[in-house]
Amino acid sequence: MNYTLQIIMAFLGSLGFALMFNLRKRFLLESSLNGTICWIIFLVCQYYDLNIFVSSMLASIWSAACAEVLARLHKTPSNQFLIIALMPLVPGGLLYKTMENFVQGSTEAANQFLRTTMTYALGIAVGISLVYSIQNMINRLILIARKHALKATL
Repeated sequence: MNYTLQIIMAFLGSLGFALMFNLRKRFLLESSLNGTICWIIFLVCQYYDLNIFVSSMLASIWSAACAEVLARLHKTPSNQFLIIALMPLVPGGLLYKTMENFVQGSTEAANQFLRTTMTYALGIAVGISLVYSIQNMINRLILIARKHALKATL
């Protein structure tokens, strides 16, 4: 499939889900662009023959980090930005092929698609977990530094 068309569809898909989830109008462009950049990162990783786990992990790291920055800027929960940004990454086609092969009785092909789908989903989950774990550690370090600074002033 043409890369330009995929990028346009990633933007429109993210925008469609943002509208469907009733995201505030002032956040539509930012969240849709986040989803588009997420898909571009995935495509670049696939172009350079990185495996599906690394590709989905790097794309989801971008999405989660960007969602967190947007949430801080707008003083709103990051979930609304993250969910919209991850929509282009959802492995719907692989899930469909997995189920199709199971229904048709091609268990070996279905198992192969299932492994790929699970690897893909695991990459997304690991990417999100890394960003939020690092953010949690930074927040704890800031809290500890503030406590020590407060003790030093007393």
